[in-house]
Amino acid sequence: MPVVKTPGVLGGSARIEGTRIAVWMIVSLIRSGWTVEQILEEYPGLTREQVEEALAYYEEHRDEVDGEIERADELWEIGKRHSEADLRAREAEEALRRALREAG
Repeated sequence: MPVVKTPGVLGGSARIEGTRIAVWMIVSLIRSGWTVEQILEEYPGLTREQVEEALAYYEEHRDEVDGEIERADELWEIGKRHSEADLRAREAEEALRRALREAG
């Protein structure tokens, strides 16, 4: 199965045909130190050929895929900051409720 791009699927990112696994995801895993074998264990529906095709696509479209990785990293950081802020707000709200219960 080749690598395809479909408008409306994964934001139009290049992905392994028949899956919702983007090329940038495979490349990110490899950059994080994963081996092809580890990827195949984690995603048993993938074949070695599919992973190799994704990596070959990356070799020919580095700027495109690197840009997608950068955008994903930025979104991850934004989400992380929002989650941390939400957690702090919930903790502050809970502390206020405890203080009000104790005072009342």
